[in-house]
Amino acid sequence: MSVEVEPGMLGFHHPLNRPLERTLRVRNTSLAPIAFKVKTTSPKRYAVRPNYGKVEPGRTCDISIRMLPFVDDLNPGFRCKDKFLIETTVVEPEEMSDLAEELVSQMLTSTKSSG
Repeated sequence: MSVEVEPGMLGFHHPLNRPLERTLRVRNTSLAPIAFKVKTTSPKRYAVRPNYGKVEPGRTCDISIRMLPFVDDLNPGFRCKDKFLIETTVVEPEEMSDLAEELVSQMLTSTKSSG
């Protein structure tokens, strides 16, 4: 399975006291459909849409990452070290029409435990 994600690093720049939004693009460069799920080390700080989904072979999916504003004053040298993880797994074509959050979670859990 081959997936490309652009950009490789998200930058949210000061001021951080207002919502900031960036876009990740997931490209499926394999010959099989994939399912994906986005995770972060700070789920209460970000709104991710869609946070799971499917991508057909040769297609892309844009994922909106919105950082919620910080309410505390931050020093100007503050560097956020939050991380994102995009988990992917191959999906059989007949499963694509029924893709739901539980299915994605089950596939990703079984992929982790088997590999």
